[in-house]
Amino acid sequence: MLIGLAFFIAQEIAKERDKGNSYKGFIILRRSKFFSLLIAEILFFFLFLWGSVNILSTIPVFLMGMFTLYSLYKTFGLIIDDFELKKEERKIFFDNLRASFLKVLDLEIKKLLGDNQLRNLSKDYEGFIEVTPFSPVNKQNYTPIKTEESGIFTNLNLKTFKKLLAKLKENAPTENEIATMGSDPGTTLSGPRMKNPYCYLSPRFFSDTKEVNDVLIWVRNDLLENKENANEIRGLIREAFTISQLAFDLEHARNDIRKLKLLSLDLVKDQRNDELSEVLNNYTKLIEDFYSYLEPYGGGFSEKQARDMSMEIFFGGLKPVAWISEDIREIFERGIESDSKEVIKEVGYLPVRLMRYAIDYKDHLIFQQFQYYPFRLYQTYVNAQKTGRDELATFLFDRSWRYLKEISDYYLEPKLKKEEDYPEDEVRNFACAILKIFQGLLKASFDGRDIESFKTYLSTAMVGTHFFRQSVYTLIGT
Repeated sequence: MLIGLAFFIAQEIAKERDKGNSYKGFIILRRSKFFSLLIAEILFFFLFLWGSVNILSTIPVFLMGMFTLYSLYKTFGLIIDDFELKKEERKIFFDNLRASFLKVLDLEIKKLLGDNQLRNLSKDYEGFIEVTPFSPVNKQNYTPIKTEESGIFTNLNLKTFKKLLAKLKENAPTENEIATMGSDPGTTLSGPRMKNPYCYLSPRFFSDTKEVNDVLIWVRNDLLENKENANEIRGLIREAFTISQLAFDLEHARNDIRKLKLLSLDLVKDQRNDELSEVLNNYTKLIEDFYSYLEPYGGGFSEKQARDMSMEIFFGGLKPVAWISEDIREIFERGIESDSKEVIKEVGYLPVRLMRYAIDYKDHLIFQQFQYYPFRLYQTYVNAQKTGRDELATFLFDRSWRYLKEISDYYLEPKLKKEEDYPEDEVRNFACAILKIFQGLLKASFDGRDIESFKTYLSTAMVGTHFFRQSVYTLIGT
């Protein structure tokens, strides 16, 4: 019977694998308790082999048969009950998604910490070393030292690296020797010493060496003229750098997060709003994981840090946040084009929900990533109004300002009233950010000669509760 169950499960797994469904086979295997039954079968075999056979020996055989029949029943039920199967599939999918998200986040945070370490190293040894992923401008004066094997730059042994710098300094020519190099174009060091450091450090921490053509460091040519010293320098370089392989596939992690977007887009297309709300909530959970991970490092990003990090994200840094921001933007755009108020309500509120979390965690990075979504709601409102979809236009316009008012009234105002232990500077920064969003909406409506919208935005921005307005004005010094 157990052999029959094994063949049946194997057939179902093969069938689902051909369909590209990797989770269904795993769920069937897990819910059937096949491995538990297999272990029990082996134990009973050894019991009969070494134990005495009597009437009591039939009890484990009977129990084994009953459990196998029950396993078959559960397996058939799972295959027939599509709802239960999809529920299990989504649970496994979201667990894998969060695991992938945290792996990549861990890698990206280590990159940032490593970058800070390299910047500090560059400051400590200013004039001796430059940290840059780019080749030296006068690269003819430098020799690239490459890694023997491509991989991830995971560690820099500072003790060994300081030995390397000491060795380079020892080999460096004196000022008089530098002056005599001017007659030889092959060895000339143009400009002052600050422009010709001993070496350029190329790879970023926890980045792939392929990004810099496997170059670990560029060493000035004149420091490698002595063959014996050059071999010692190369040995110190290879000893200082630790290159290893990434324990997971970045593209696989990206695909996991992309699947959440594709699932959301399908639900937007089919206007299955209840399921859409549940799926979009997973983005909130990912951001919660993001903040939980940041907590040991001091929490969220300040306003200045967020501005700097936005450029990092633009160029592909902090990948999990960049991926989520990109995917939510696409879901949002597809949702507001659906002409369904329920869909728009779901996709339109997601950025606001994430902005709320950002305020709670004193984080300007996530807040800045999603603060411009009200402008898209207003633009869509204008387009809907032009095409005569007045009911939809009214709804879109209402959401373009109401969500911001909700943040002000229910999330910032309690913090101003000291109902929470929250820094006043942060309240001021977030309040100013919200006022700037209204300022942008005012400008857009004024430029479009949309006087009614202009009046609504103006009154909403200025006519809050008396305490809120006075507190904001006090904090911003006006």
